Amino acid sequence: MERKIVIIGWDGATRQVIEKGIDEDWLPTLKSFVQEGSFLDLISTIPPATIPAWTSCFTGVNPGKHGYFDFTEMIAGTYQIRFTNGSYRKFPAVWNWISQAGGRCIILGVPGTYPIDKINGIMVSGFISPLPSKITPEQVYPEKIFPIVKEWGYGGINESLISKGWHTRAVDVLIERIKRKEQITLQLLEKEDWDLFVSIFNETDTVSHHFWMFWDKTSPRYQDGLREAIPAIYQHLDNVFSKILHVIQKKYPDCLVLLVSDHGFQSSSNIVIHINNWLAQKGYLRFRSYKIPPVKSLLLKTIPYPIQSYLFSKFKGYAEKLESSCRFSRIDWENTSAFSEELDYFPSIRINLKGREPQGIVPEENYYEFVYQLCSELKKWRFIKNAYFREELYKGPFTEKAPDIILEISEENGSIPCCVPSSGTDIYRILFPNEFQGAKGKGMNGHHKREGILCISEKISQTSANIEDIASTIAGVMQIPVPPLDGKPLLGSLIIDTDFQIPNDDEKELTPYEEWLLIQQMKTIGYWQ
Repeated sequence: MERKIVIIGWDGATRQVIEKGIDEDWLPTLKSFVQEGSFLDLISTIPPATIPAWTSCFTGVNPGKHGYFDFTEMIAGTYQIRFTNGSYRKFPAVWNWISQAGGRCIILGVPGTYPIDKINGIMVSGFISPLPSKITPEQVYPEKIFPIVKEWGYGGINESLISKGWHTRAVDVLIERIKRKEQITLQLLEKEDWDLFVSIFNETDTVSHHFWMFWDKTSPRYQDGLREAIPAIYQHLDNVFSKILHVIQKKYPDCLVLLVSDHGFQSSSNIVIHINNWLAQKGYLRFRSYKIPPVKSLLLKTIPYPIQSYLFSKFKGYAEKLESSCRFSRIDWENTSAFSEELDYFPSIRINLKGREPQGIVPEENYYEFVYQLCSELKKWRFIKNAYFREELYKGPFTEKAPDIILEISEENGSIPCCVPSSGTDIYRILFPNEFQGAKGKGMNGHHKREGILCISEKISQTSANIEDIASTIAGVMQIPVPPLDGKPLLGSLIIDTDFQIPNDDEKELTPYEEWLLIQQMKTIGYWQ
């Protein structure tokens, strides 16, 4: 390899916080680092969601080419969803290229990397996986390294149930998680050989989702108290970064170092929107006239875990059917032309297309005209900044996996409304003050935005880069052959190998028991309601 590279990820790290920390001298390591190097905006995917963003970061291509859009995807020809995993990524990542070129990688905690790749080096999968919040041997390659990395974890906090004392406990858990990751990162960094070293810390994302309203005085949800939580997490990570740089300087003085985030953060507004209610009001969707009992919620809250485990072990797809029912059971398909999953982190709309959906009503020959008409009407709604054909955003063989229309929600005075599941008939609602703290699935008080950060140990003339540029920069600096990429290298130049073998591995389905374990993990971090 031409040069060693270290990538440190602070999931959700934001310029607004970092600049304040630099100006007020509570991020001394980062202050010195960007003075000697560069500080750029890193523009994420649309939407700026964890799975597509980190996957684009480390493949160098847009989601239409790598195919990994979300934690779940619709099953073709049905109204059901299924859980996805790292095997749904259909484009090789940087660790695959480097391994193929004979280099050695250490990859720690990258989201969406379970099942793990058997690379030349070490890999510890990031969230989300159908395994406990602490690492198990199945999440580690090679397994012999497990005793060293077994304390790596990403859970420990239930982000869906916010009760008295939760915030204080959450900060303590996040700091403890950082300490465990610090120890593992420094040990492997110092004692192992590597050409590429990647370590992702997601504590910045968690603290920003739940503590933004206490830190940002311009937030419409602002409340006094707990203002030091966000600075505390950043300060701990700044201290870890100092130790990382010290090890690198001793071991590989010419190493290129990048600090990256997959997206940034901003305040959520005091408004939540209901996309399906809007579609119903405009005549695109009809709800059934009777109420569906909250079966999933009732089962998962009242049935003991051992019995849940037994049910999932006996009934294949049970979890996925429950989630599908929760999202779609109220919809009258025969009288619905468009519908939304109403995911706050991935706001989008799907067309009930004849010949594709079981009870589709939009004729295939009218598809593009219908999407154009709906996008035009959506953009007139005050809460929608833009409504895109999926083909406008994604280019590649897996574009059809994406929802038909991707939405960007409008900012209002620097804050952004949350998208939450429809209830009643209102198309939006103003929150009461006792709802401002929110929770995952209920409109968290800190919201993703596209502008993340890139701090790099070299002087770079440009002020921004795209998230796909990270993988391209790694390839450009290391001078290794790569398949054609979307990203542009910030340093060096690409060696394109048009014959590069792109694996066509089968997608790995979860066993019923793994489905159940995955739900427990997703409930804890708030992606399952």
